[in-house]
Amino acid sequence: MKSINNEVTILLYHNFLDKNADHNNDKGSIRITNFMGQLEALEQNGYQNLPLKNIIDYIILDREIPKKTYAITFDDGFESLFHYLPGLMNRIKPTVFIVTDYVGQSNLWNKRSTNKLFHMSLDMIHKLQENGVDFQFHGTDHHNLVKFSSSELEDRFQTGCRWFEEHLQTKPDYIAYPYGAFNERVVKVARKYFKNGLSVNHGGWYGTEASFKINRISVPFYASGEDLVNVIKTPPKNMWLAFENNAPWVTNHNIK
Repeated sequence: MKSINNEVTILLYHNFLDKNADHNNDKGSIRITNFMGQLEALEQNGYQNLPLKNIIDYIILDREIPKKTYAITFDDGFESLFHYLPGLMNRIKPTVFIVTDYVGQSNLWNKRSTNKLFHMSLDMIHKLQENGVDFQFHGTDHHNLVKFSSSELEDRFQTGCRWFEEHLQTKPDYIAYPYGAFNERVVKVARKYFKNGLSVNHGGWYGTEASFKINRISVPFYASGEDLVNVIKTPPKNMWLAFENNAPWVTNHNIK
């Protein structure tokens, strides 16, 4: 078993906003200017972006990769990704986790969002897929999977895999649990359909025991590039806490 390299991690984002867009305190959206600042800080500090598969192979199978390495993932598959990712493909190799029932639909299902957003259409997904974007499964809808029985989970995972096979001509390797929520029942059923399962802000960091409990760091919209680099350097168990302690509603800093 490797010694923990806490500068190898998986980052999670959701939605991009234009640099002049009204933020509305939407925690799931980040202005593209903030994101670019984070990306530049990572590059300037020697961090290399790799596909999610490479990072997972390191985390689970102890495969060799360069130090100071990270993957970028996006949950929900919002339209903003279609507009911004093509211009970023020479710098990042993103994975997008989509909600199959909501392809081409609005985010009215999300009562927490203060911005009305739209999920990418199937045509948009196809075009990004052709450009090298990796698409994986984030649920048929965005319900917390913990509340479902084993048979209900079976039905949801089967339906999602069929959607991928029919519309994207591929089978998803990974599931990102909505809200990062899972329990042993969810893990047991997920093992039948996926190679790995990803959580967010809790779960396992390294080793085979993390296989269906892989941790990601949800990068908040208020984080500067320096903030992000410092958090990646933080011991894993304290990573999310480091962001939370610096939140604007804790520190009274202005939201950028």
